[in-house]
Amino acid sequence: MAAITMRSRVVAKPKADRLKQLFWVYFILWIFEGALRKWILPQLSGPLLLVRDPVALLIIMEAFSSHRIPARFSSLMAALTLVFTFLFAIQLGSGLVTPAVGLYGLRSYLLPFPIAFIMGDNLNEKDLRSFAKWTLILLIPITLLAIAQYLAPGSSVLNKGATVGQGQLDYTGDHVRASSAFSYVTGTSAYVPLAAAFLCYAMVRKKYVKSWIIVASGAAVVLIVPLVGSRGAIFSVGLILIFVIAASFLGVSNVVRVARIAVGLFIVTGLATLLPVFNQAMDSMSQRIANTSGDQGQAKGLQDRLVLALVKPIQDELDSGDYLGQGMGVGSNFAAVYQTGNAGFQAGEGEVGREVVELGLLVGVGFLLTKVGLVFWLCVKSFKSLKSDLPLAWFMLSGTVTTLVVGLLEQPTSQGSVVLYLAFIIAATNVKSKSENQFSRAAIRTGIRTGTAIQVRSRG
Repeated sequence: MAAITMRSRVVAKPKADRLKQLFWVYFILWIFEGALRKWILPQLSGPLLLVRDPVALLIIMEAFSSHRIPARFSSLMAALTLVFTFLFAIQLGSGLVTPAVGLYGLRSYLLPFPIAFIMGDNLNEKDLRSFAKWTLILLIPITLLAIAQYLAPGSSVLNKGATVGQGQLDYTGDHVRASSAFSYVTGTSAYVPLAAAFLCYAMVRKKYVKSWIIVASGAAVVLIVPLVGSRGAIFSVGLILIFVIAASFLGVSNVVRVARIAVGLFIVTGLATLLPVFNQAMDSMSQRIANTSGDQGQAKGLQDRLVLALVKPIQDELDSGDYLGQGMGVGSNFAAVYQTGNAGFQAGEGEVGREVVELGLLVGVGFLLTKVGLVFWLCVKSFKSLKSDLPLAWFMLSGTVTTLVVGLLEQPTSQGSVVLYLAFIIAATNVKSKSENQFSRAAIRTGIRTGTAIQVRSRG
């Protein structure tokens, strides 16, 4: 009778995991927030900009109530919360910011990292695989919509901006840079490298997703890059391919896998060239790169975006001697609209520059060094996963690093990109190799046979 009772408990249908359901809501809203703001509820475009914030708060509350706050990140989360809250109180008391602008800036610093850590530490291999599958499946309609936007005139309803009366960014000729379901092209530019990393992993991992998903999403990646026309997306996807090639130096089996990816992308690219829209978009992208590089050249443009964007803001703050900062949120688009009625970035468009201007030298540089330390930790963990024959974290590393260091935390779509990249790469480093799983199963079987009590802590 006891045996029957135990068996019934094992086969009983598990209760729905509310925390993981909230993860999916956050993910879906990240992708379709733009569609809500542009086409479905344009009259609520402003409030919908923060549509994921209540979900983020629910994630934190649910993780706390279910005792699933990741212990290894708790000290870092507590330190960030304490420092930012204390600085906010000082800036507010000194009259540097208004309550509305300050609170907007505070949520930009407080929400992203706890959400990413909670999500990354509570996603198991099955969950990550589901996110990978749907990222690739959704890329297909996203690309089809991007094609329609590229071919449509800028005045078309397809190319509405998320703000009333505004459109999308101009490309070349009569085209605009495709934003697809996102509010603007920055969201699409972040989505494509994420999908590319999942695609490369699916191509080397048998039965990770169905073959038709690999073929269709592979074609979508090749097609959407020139439609978006983002140098950042091109750079991130290029880095992913470099990381894929680098993985081949760890063994002959990896060489075969890299060759499989290369052949697949070569075939898909060859077929894409047969489409007039692809060739037209490639011409647009080439013209844009040439125009933005100008006489200084592409190398100089890349140096300005990567090196000077990190170094110059800190040097400027050192020269000004501003240690307290000008106030959280003052460099955001929200602050510009709230204070002047016109959109703009009063502290520049670069994330590092905005951070040191808003937070001051001490906290701003300290926050930057914290993110650099997190990047180093992710590099080590990703390399260990690669050596364990689990290259997904390695493939995601380039996109995660660029998004984490220079991603705009105060721009909601960009903030969502930071959260999801960081969460997925942490989850990928938690996945065990086949040999480790086999060892765990063998240990459990041995414990059952001998009657030894075995405690297993599941991340899922």
